[in-house]
Amino acid sequence: GIDSKFSNTIITNVTITGCTGSSQGAQGGGMYIKNSNPTITNVTITGCTSSSQGGGMYIHTSNPTITNVSIIGNTSDGSGAGVFAYISNFIMNIASIIGNTSGDSGGGMYIYDSEPILNFVMDSTKGNQIKASKILGLNRNTLRKKLRQLNSDQSKN
Repeated sequence: GIDSKFSNTIITNVTITGCTGSSQGAQGGGMYIKNSNPTITNVTITGCTSSSQGGGMYIHTSNPTITNVSIIGNTSDGSGAGVFAYISNFIMNIASIIGNTSGDSGGGMYIYDSEPILNFVMDSTKGNQIKASKILGLNRNTLRKKLRQLNSDQSKN
């Protein structure tokens, strides 16, 4: 898999298949991201495993921007078979998280002490911020602030 620590890596057009977590207690079979702010685009993570957390992707104290990512068929003995996020404020746009199996919580995603902005939730609620804030577990005003920040960041690119 990919191990990203203390970096602002750009990862584009990559397929990660059949990897096993070996970093920091076997976390992050496909990707291990810690203290980093990578940009991850057009990536598929499939068939990866972790005996701890984050079979597909483990995100810790990081703020990645994740776009057009498929996280499919990963496993974890612990939480977050697809994605495990801890103390991370990530942006996820257009993601497919399908068929991941966890031995604990969050087969698809396990999010703890983090404030993700998940644009596919906005798409699925047709932009309804009240519904989206309930799904994300955020205060509506916090969601509005994050969306303004996201729009400002995207206009700079």
